[in-house]
Amino acid sequence: MTQAIVSSPIDHKAYVSMVPGTVFVGSQVAIQNGRNRVAVTAPILDGGFDPVAVEAEPGDTLAITVTGTSGAGGTGYRIVPAASSPKVVRTFPRRHDINTPRDSAIRVVFSQPMDTLSLPLGVHLQYRGPDVRGIAKGEPAGGVTLVARFVPTLRLEPSTTYDLLVSTAARSSDGVGVARTMVSFTTEPGAPVLTSLTLYPREVQLATIAPANSVHLGARAIDGLGRDIGVDWLSSIVSERPGVAVVDNQGFVTGLAPGTTVIRSTVTLEEGPTTDSVLVTVATPQPRDPDSDLTGVYDFTGWVTDIYDEWGPTPLPGGLQTAELTIQQETGTGQLHGNYWNYQYARPEDADPPRVISGSLTGSVSPEGMVTIYLTEDGQPLSGFPYEGLVMSDSLILGRFGTGASFDVRGVFTAVRR
Repeated sequence: MTQAIVSSPIDHKAYVSMVPGTVFVGSQVAIQNGRNRVAVTAPILDGGFDPVAVEAEPGDTLAITVTGTSGAGGTGYRIVPAASSPKVVRTFPRRHDINTPRDSAIRVVFSQPMDTLSLPLGVHLQYRGPDVRGIAKGEPAGGVTLVARFVPTLRLEPSTTYDLLVSTAARSSDGVGVARTMVSFTTEPGAPVLTSLTLYPREVQLATIAPANSVHLGARAIDGLGRDIGVDWLSSIVSERPGVAVVDNQGFVTGLAPGTTVIRSTVTLEEGPTTDSVLVTVATPQPRDPDSDLTGVYDFTGWVTDIYDEWGPTPLPGGLQTAELTIQQETGTGQLHGNYWNYQYARPEDADPPRVISGSLTGSVSPEGMVTIYLTEDGQPLSGFPYEGLVMSDSLILGRFGTGASFDVRGVFTAVRR
């Protein structure tokens, strides 16, 4: 019984507890103060017991007797200390639990009364370091607080390992910090908690003829820990005006006739449906004068809608490309050259600011208005693929890039002449 935890007295009461697993056979513990003969009993669960209050003063000797399930028992003795530090007696979930229910109450039992106001500072649930949103609260009983309960803002994610951290910021009622404790546990399998769904590009401009008549919408779904969730389970994706543009169940949109429509997608998980939408505008290219000139300054915007590797599409979406293009068309020919400035590629998952670069461009335009542009850096292709588009009007080029099977990055772009 020497492993029993005995606290220093508070209001003439000491608290006695035992960490689960300390004794392996036992049904009841009896604690008696040798000075005043006061005795209390408590059940033993999982080889331990939660704090039991005993009338005591510093220096009192406590006899702690465990009675086994067969009736046999043993007794140990502990002296009540004049001062002590609080300890964690047990937690729920327990250390290394591997199938914790996702809506479980998360609790910490302390060896002596705690300062309730310190618990939000000292009790945290973490995922790979950062705190999970939520707050710790004390659970008072009998005028003291021996238990802290952590309440997550969102339901816990499935098949995820969390760390329950109790730091020295959690203090006893007399101001002593608790011994630092960390307990890891893993939740049961199940559907993730969906906190946001975003379709991209947010606005789509399409032509009625190739290569600018289609786009593959990307979808980014985020769980309660800020992680990307796969979107194979899009339960519905529809076009409000299928006569303008149609969409299939994989998110491929095709423009059919001039006009606008809204493409709306829904993901349904345990918490119910979450919906997002994008605006699609479809136009027919204006007839182009073969003698017209593309010379000018353009604001370029490109959306990476798909990123592939050897296993297929990656779970993270692409990002946004922006640049300023200065295009010169050679007189009497369709050859293009020029420069690009302030090119940036920002991805949603990147924490660092995007790199800003500049370089040259080459390309061509056919009499029918089919445009091909290559961006280069230090004489080398910037991306390895052409930007292929249509001259929609005197001020707008629409198109796609990475359309071939050999390219692992694909998307759409617009170039608007100033």
